[in-house]
Amino acid sequence: HDGYSYKNVKDKIINFYRKTFMNDKNYKNNLRFEYFGELARENLANFDDQADYALIVRSDMFPFEFLQKIAAKSNKMISYQWDGVRRYPYIKKHIDLYDRFFVFEKDDVKLFPERNLKTLTNFYFDFDKESIKTEDLTSDVFFIGSFVKERQSIIENITKKIVELGFVSDTNILWLNKNKAVPENSAEIKYFLENIPYEEALKKLKKSRAILDFLNTVHTGLSFRTFEAMYYHKKLITNNETIVNYDFYNPENIFVFTQRNYSELKEFLTTPYKKIPDEIYKKYSFENWIRYVLGEKPNIRIEVP
Repeated sequence: HDGYSYKNVKDKIINFYRKTFMNDKNYKNNLRFEYFGELARENLANFDDQADYALIVRSDMFPFEFLQKIAAKSNKMISYQWDGVRRYPYIKKHIDLYDRFFVFEKDDVKLFPERNLKTLTNFYFDFDKESIKTEDLTSDVFFIGSFVKERQSIIENITKKIVELGFVSDTNILWLNKNKAVPENSAEIKYFLENIPYEEALKKLKKSRAILDFLNTVHTGLSFRTFEAMYYHKKLITNNETIVNYDFYNPENIFVFTQRNYSELKEFLTTPYKKIPDEIYKKYSFENWIRYVLGEKPNIRIEVP
């Protein structure tokens, strides 16, 4: 959840009309930019130097004209689009502004074959090294995310199964629908109304045996949860079947529940995490990621398989 909500019904209606009848998904993003755009413009105006690099994450969040101003103050423009390009077709206009344009959805490369897009995975932040060591566990599975109607039933089903097997679920969902009553908390799922700081979420994650992950309905790129699980040596339960193509995949650590029987969950959660080779582990660190993105050496290539 990005913290943005429509200021009034008019904006919401206009966005629905433009998206539905004009295939324009940019209107909401322009409104969203206005949410933080004043500060962004002020910071850019006060930046008098020429930057060596400008790294833009989610180029679709920024108006084209603002990106042009950033490009004018940068020697090299780089984009990382971790949300599927197919959701934002107007982003094609942005691509030519960049020297390097990375996407985390493999099929997005095919959308603009003439643009030489490169694939790139997400990563883990390697700043919290002291907390990798084992802590006292308070839950067996952990999940935190916004309410998404398309995935709600699958979240309910698997958390119910986990609890039925005798495990403790720490599943937290941010309830965004202000027009409907918040569902009651249960042993499977707890609902909350305000964003939980990232540091607080990490504290809960580190006290859990495994992390739940659910595929976004519009792309198959691996979520940050995947790499957080790797960094903290946690098991992962996911329905993203593309994960089996990655070099870090190990069925002892990663349970793809679309390919395995739920009865196997008990053994999966009660057996220890198996450490992956150091060279693979370091490959997905932010340190390696940023070197690769900026084109520095040495680096390990981390394209999507």
